[in-house]
Amino acid sequence: MHTSLVVDRAHSRVFEFAVALAAANRVFTLHQLARHPDVSWRSQPVKRASEMLRPYAPSFDRTPGAFGEPFIFRLSALERRKRGIKQRPISARTQHIHHWLALGDVWMTLTFAGGRPLVWIPEPKDSAGFDVFFVWSRVAYLAEVQRWPIQTKQWKEKWRTRMEWYAQGGWRKAPWQRSDRLVKPTAVLIDLTAQQSSTIMLPDGMVYVRGLDGLTSRLARGKM
Repeated sequence: MHTSLVVDRAHSRVFEFAVALAAANRVFTLHQLARHPDVSWRSQPVKRASEMLRPYAPSFDRTPGAFGEPFIFRLSALERRKRGIKQRPISARTQHIHHWLALGDVWMTLTFAGGRPLVWIPEPKDSAGFDVFFVWSRVAYLAEVQRWPIQTKQWKEKWRTRMEWYAQGGWRKAPWQRSDRLVKPTAVLIDLTAQQSSTIMLPDGMVYVRGLDGLTSRLARGKM
């Protein structure tokens, strides 16, 4: 196969992946895109990711990150209209930008391990404050993705709110609930804080994942 054709196909795959990542999580960085299999093996993968996106520049808005941090990419209004994407974009300057990028890291981890989540809804409404609802490997999950350490009393209040919502059947009325049959999602904590378990006070029956390396294997083992 002609080398230029192989290169063009790789560029196209990386572009489509960038669009999917931005559609799922609103924002991404070149450092995240550099993890794509068509990029990660190359020398200077972040630079290569930038070069691969360059022909598609009109499809993305690019905003400088905070001092010393990577540029933030999101879909342009043109690309959103072209794709029929309805959800509102978020500001690249939002104080929650690292939280959104962390959700992107979770999405990428799942995608690279076993295919893109069938459903992916970040910041789902009427879901007790969980960070993302998703369906992956034919199982529904509600995940709390904690990036920053918090105090024990904050963990305790977080779990009280979410477990009461489960106990009272709030999941039955959530906007993401199926219309043909009820689905009770497995509750998951994806802990990126490295705090001790005595501080986190995880409720019984909730799946615990420390970091992203063991995410997929842990999801396969534990269900609420």
